[in-house]
Amino acid sequence: MRNLLIALLLMSTTMLSYGERYKVMVKGQRAGKAELVFEESNGVYQTSLTLYPNLLAKAFGVKEMREYAEGKIKGGHYYPNHYSRKTLKGKTLLSVAFQGHQVTANRKGKRRQFAINPMGQDPLTQLAQIKRDLAHQAVVSKTYHLVTEKSQRHYSATVKTLDDGYQIHVRQKNGNRAIQLSFNKQGVLLRMTKMKKGKKVFDMVIDN
Repeated sequence: MRNLLIALLLMSTTMLSYGERYKVMVKGQRAGKAELVFEESNGVYQTSLTLYPNLLAKAFGVKEMREYAEGKIKGGHYYPNHYSRKTLKGKTLLSVAFQGHQVTANRKGKRRQFAINPMGQDPLTQLAQIKRDLAHQAVVSKTYHLVTEKSQRHYSATVKTLDDGYQIHVRQKNGNRAIQLSFNKQGVLLRMTKMKKGKKVFDMVIDN
């Protein structure tokens, strides 16, 4: 009986969690630090990315900010319920609620509703999904539906296996945006580079 109770307690705790710190660059300039955290348990997940800008970035108006997403897991897919961006003082910059085929986005007092693919995901959830798919060898040529505050973008992904890890290129269909992700063999995200029109606009490199 005692062993059974222990087993049940273990099953009810977090089944997967990780957290890493990164150096951040914006348009080639050092912009500060970031921390990525993910937790998954009992069919639900939550993930956050917190940005700590340096003095130079703050001088250009970049604020300390936290992105946060939460949702449920079904059939290996992460379905977000809510995504937000807030300052570390608690001011909401963006809030997005997912309701099946539709999202409601609120930013600066403006409310927008639009239809999405039911597999649509916010940026943080999409990153977690790619990491999960890589672990299950399902990322090659898969389509991802990224929901922004205004619309939905569709991306295709390809993976390149390296001696020490994996490199994933996620390219927007009928668009000019791309994301390049580097993982080690253990599945740890080493680098994320966001590009627009072939130019780097955001770079996040693991801080050893």
